[in-house]
Amino acid sequence: MTPAGNRIVRLIQRVFAALLAAALLVAGLIFATAFFAVAAVFALGFWLWIQWRLRAARRAAGRESGPPGGGTIIEGEYRVEKDTTRIDRTPD
Repeated sequence: MTPAGNRIVRLIQRVFAALLAAALLVAGLIFATAFFAVAAVFALGFWLWIQWRLRAARRAAGRESGPPGGGTIIEGEYRVEKDTTRIDRTPD
């Protein structure tokens, strides 16, 4: 059998270990949250920088391309009809 004083010491050690473990868990969560917040700010800044660079590149590409004279290109399909009948005139 263990003396009564030894039981109290072990109980105090267990309580202290549990409190220390809880404090370390809370501290770890705080540091992890701070780390991920800083990482998110850097990621957002990097994404904004990339978007800014792409915006400038798109502007530069828009100035360099296009039809001569600065016109507008309308894309589409066409078909050539060989036999046409005019319907705006009446036959004589």
